[in-house]
Amino acid sequence: MLVKVILACLPILGLIIALLAFKLPAKKASVVAAVIAILTAFLGFGLDLTGLWISLGKGLAMSFYILFIIWAALFLYNMVDGVNAFKIITRDLSRLISDRFVQFLLLAWLFSAFMQGVAGFGVPLAITVPILIKLGFDPAASVAGVLVGHSWSVTFGSMGSSLFTMEMVSGIPAEELAPDMVLMAVIPLLVTGFGVCVFYGGFKAALRGIPYVVVFGAVTAAGMFVAVKAGLLSIIGLIGASFGIAAMLLFNKFFLSRAEQSAEGKRLDAADPDMPKMSLLQAVSPYIIVIIITFGARLLPLGHLQFSFDFPEYTTLQGFYNAAEHGFAKVKLFGHPGPLLLIAAFLAFFVYKHAGVWKPGTLKKICKKTYKKCLGTTITTFFLVFMAETMLTAGMLHALAEGTVAVAGKAYPFISPFIGVLGSFVTSSNTSSNVVFGSFQKMAALNLGLNATLMCAVQSVAGSVGVGLGASQILMGTTAADMAGKEHIIFRKAGKLVLITAFLMGIVNTVLQLVIGYGI
Repeated sequence: MLVKVILACLPILGLIIALLAFKLPAKKASVVAAVIAILTAFLGFGLDLTGLWISLGKGLAMSFYILFIIWAALFLYNMVDGVNAFKIITRDLSRLISDRFVQFLLLAWLFSAFMQGVAGFGVPLAITVPILIKLGFDPAASVAGVLVGHSWSVTFGSMGSSLFTMEMVSGIPAEELAPDMVLMAVIPLLVTGFGVCVFYGGFKAALRGIPYVVVFGAVTAAGMFVAVKAGLLSIIGLIGASFGIAAMLLFNKFFLSRAEQSAEGKRLDAADPDMPKMSLLQAVSPYIIVIIITFGARLLPLGHLQFSFDFPEYTTLQGFYNAAEHGFAKVKLFGHPGPLLLIAAFLAFFVYKHAGVWKPGTLKKICKKTYKKCLGTTITTFFLVFMAETMLTAGMLHALAEGTVAVAGKAYPFISPFIGVLGSFVTSSNTSSNVVFGSFQKMAALNLGLNATLMCAVQSVAGSVGVGLGASQILMGTTAADMAGKEHIIFRKAGKLVLITAFLMGIVNTVLQLVIGYGI
């Protein structure tokens, strides 16, 4: 048994070593990990060519499911960015906020989460950090604030790519995963809110932030639960952050005086020669359209418009059985986020055209930017998914889960969040963390007789927070702040908050699983 567990660890260890020791880019490290998984599966677990072809087929099918969301989400973001609509959004948000402390908290904690909801892939850092620095905030505090501040929303970001990835790798429907994810996400939502306060002004600012974080955090959480109840699973983070932003703006409008408006806020009222001539409503129209058609698609009887893949049953040479798969990686044309995002982009084109901000050649630029941004992600995602499917088909994840449970025992619910954090720390991606560890967490829970849905939710939310320690994310933030070479400062600031969050999640998960028996 011990030999099997050690062998099952090799692909994951190979991935970690390739990324951290040899400093290979993620797309190359994922290839190395996939090759190790194939060799280990053949030599140590009895996988044959039939099993390899099944793993490859499932890897391609699942990769398409995930990447369709990623490409479509980034295409829509690049469309909004391509007409400078984010200039309108950020200008108007900054104008409406008068208090410096509230300004920092809103932008680093909720606005960055809103940006994660619409795009992800480093966009919150690339957009929000420069705004904060332009407003005169400390660069290190700005990077750490956004890096940690938006991390609670990553599992719901990029139009739900991490949520739907967990659905694919675990086999648990997204409708069952989402409520538990939102429940567990309340912990990092509050912790990161206080973390942003600390980055702004230390312990004194954290005390001042108690009513802000608790009240607006509750409003944000309520927005996420509303999204779940309405079945808007691809935009949970977007709706939650929108609720929180709206509440904070209303508070600012009715409870803070005009005299409190900062000099930095006033400077944003100055004319910008590149500012497009359109309203805030027109600027955010693509995401309003996404919400409308996502909700509308659930009301129309179009569920039959879908396609999926079938795979035969398979048994390895060592007797590990894989049941036949029917309807694998099912893509509903009016249910999967990818097609809905493309429809929204098509309709948004007419809005921008009517506003007079769509220029000749814009579409070509959007496609080029989307391709360049997504190519590396596509390669990385495919090989990580292929690795995970190979490990799953060969029985490697099963052996790893049994071994971990045997060692950890009843302490496993506490350890579970740290596994999610590890996955994102290594890959800088919540989606990749779910691909690597999603099935493993489910098997561990089942072996212990615990709630597998909650355990998978913990994995994804902890992986979301762990993105705050991802090397590429930190590098993106320091680049945006012109702090190249000072990544260690950000790592220390963010690391404490991430570990505290994982610790608290471990305690809550343990209580829910072992004391209350939640969902068991």
